[in-house]
Amino acid sequence: MTPEVAERIARTVDPGCRLLALAPLSGGASSQVVALDVERANGERARRVVRRHGAGNLDRDPDTAAHEFQLLRVLRERGVPVPAPLHLDASGDVLPTPFLVLDFVEGTTEITEADLDGALDAMADHLLRVHAIRSDDDAVSFVLDHARLVTWWLAHPPERLDASLEEGVIREALTASWPWPRSGRPVLQHGDYWPRNLLWRGGRLVAILDWEDAARGDPLADLAITRLELVWAFGHEAAERFTRRYLASAPVDPATLPLWDLAAALRPAGRLTEWADGDPEREAAMRPAHAAFTANALARAGF
Repeated sequence: MTPEVAERIARTVDPGCRLLALAPLSGGASSQVVALDVERANGERARRVVRRHGAGNLDRDPDTAAHEFQLLRVLRERGVPVPAPLHLDASGDVLPTPFLVLDFVEGTTEITEADLDGALDAMADHLLRVHAIRSDDDAVSFVLDHARLVTWWLAHPPERLDASLEEGVIREALTASWPWPRSGRPVLQHGDYWPRNLLWRGGRLVAILDWEDAARGDPLADLAITRLELVWAFGHEAAERFTRRYLASAPVDPATLPLWDLAAALRPAGRLTEWADGDPEREAAMRPAHAAFTANALARAGF
């Protein structure tokens, strides 16, 4: 993005502003995120975030930018901490693909060992707040149906399976048992609820980021995704503490959680190097943790 384009975008939100700086932010593998520092016409300084979705999201949902923009509005109305959506452009006149402009939320994704117990409780509480939005709520009727996504995903395996992550074993187990009984009422799912999508400030969770994978479906799907990520980040006991805190208040039957754990374990198949940010040491640590998580889920599911 050139400074000229960045300033044009900034002025759609803050007319008369002056661009001070622009810099890329970490937005994950599925999106491009750029921070714009501006001086507004009244002399105040502000930071805006321009967010563009990647080809994978656009292939799955060409309107993903508009849907995320709309969902952020709904979430803020429901008291879920998310960045304020400021502008949506799907014209293709400014950038070749649709983009959002969001308010910048100050915070960190880092969780220290000293703060871990409280953070795990807060993570569970906020996921419960998201899941309090039912999938039949008219306000989220535009969000994709998760069961349909899983059906397609299981029916279209890649040409080469990732044997190092037991992809063939996992796919066989899941395909043989799909569809699984519902754990409870279908809800709004975040779709990628993990530590690097959460911002903390002063010990409080102040923003849940990156909603492009949101869907409507079984709440245990979200729970399982977070469980695997917590195993990687903090170990098995941290994942279990988070799970206990969530299940203590969630109106769900956890019987199918092992199957959703396997679905979560399938997500990085063929992409673990990318998920490890290309860091060989990190990937080397992630592999045995993934293997243990998968073996445990297979055993609990009776495979």
